[in-house]
Amino acid sequence: MPPSQSDIWVEEHKAYGSMDLRDSYAADALQLARQFVAEAADPEYFHNVPMRERSPALVFDTLGRLGDRTDIETLRRLGRAHRYSGFALGALKALDGGAAKS
Repeated sequence: MPPSQSDIWVEEHKAYGSMDLRDSYAADALQLARQFVAEAADPEYFHNVPMRERSPALVFDTLGRLGDRTDIETLRRLGRAHRYSGFALGALKALDGGAAKS
């Protein structure tokens, strides 16, 4: 049986690896992440979208990877009794780890 079109796409994906657009557009990604956090925004989803934790995880991972010292106080504040506290603490640990390496 010949491979389906989806099988071909999967094989091509494996050959090239994944690409994170945050690496190519770091300033824009960081600006959007900071805006999300500053507004304590709820992510908006299309109808029946699974994995509602993806957006906050992406935002706080972006802050942990690309953020700087100016983000630390905000992350500390959100780490205390906030609905995103788990994500904020993870980002804070990433920033602290990056600062320790620098």
